[in-house]
Amino acid sequence: MLKIKLWLLLSMSCLSLFGYAEQKKQVGNFEIHYMALKSTFLSQEVAQNYKIDRGQYTGIINISILDTSQRSHPPIHAKITGYATNLIKHKKPLKFKELRGGGAIYYIAQFSHEHEEMLTFHVQIKSQNKLDTEFKFDKTFYHH
Repeated sequence: MLKIKLWLLLSMSCLSLFGYAEQKKQVGNFEIHYMALKSTFLSQEVAQNYKIDRGQYTGIINISILDTSQRSHPPIHAKITGYATNLIKHKKPLKFKELRGGGAIYYIAQFSHEHEEMLTFHVQIKSQNKLDTEFKFDKTFYHH
């Protein structure tokens, strides 16, 4: 029960940011939701419970995949790999970990960033023989 409550808290923390931070991509029967944000948007409790570093120069990328061919749009399990590059093409590997709870599956990876640094995220997703895709997106990070 505690894990479900904590997961809901993590989901709520991320969902509150979806209005301006979330992006999505439709690939066949799959809807891919993705966002990159500063780790300080997560509460300290959520970060500790899921072993996510929380800091001014730490960001997270959050990805979830839904199967839109089914009525309930269930989440699917996938293997996600990727990396981020900055403007001088410095490559930062992304190591995704799977988080499950409350019927949801999220893939989270941490990365470091500098003030006013624009990163290009390169993401590869594979799920059995159903989904094999890659995409990229940009995000600039600012410190307050």
